[in-house]
Amino acid sequence: MDPAVQGEILSGEHALIQAQAHADTATVERLLSDDFHEIGSSGRYFGKAAVIDSLTRSVVLDFQLQPIEWVEVDADCMILVYLAEVTRRRNNYTLTIKACRSSTWRREAEGWRMLFHQGTPVPDTGRRDD
Repeated sequence: MDPAVQGEILSGEHALIQAQAHADTATVERLLSDDFHEIGSSGRYFGKAAVIDSLTRSVVLDFQLQPIEWVEVDADCMILVYLAEVTRRRNNYTLTIKACRSSTWRREAEGWRMLFHQGTPVPDTGRRDD
């Protein structure tokens, strides 16, 4: 597996989280494939437009990412599986969720872009502070 590709994809993961922290729609638009879909840690299903629309409703305060596994589907498609702990502020509360996440990245004409993402909560680790 090409370490340069792994670095590019990890950089994309971090850039997407930073973009959420700053409501940077241009970065999200650039890094998500046009046919992107997500099953969030809430269990809800989102398309690209819904993800971009949600940027102003939730602020990422902190993010920790620990890679677990890389799956090379083929030369133009990689899956990254990792543990993440994300702290967000929404309205008047802060929520920290630890989840096992997977991201499918596809090499497109524009570079590596995320095609699919899923977050599955790790039990008993969520914390809500009012």
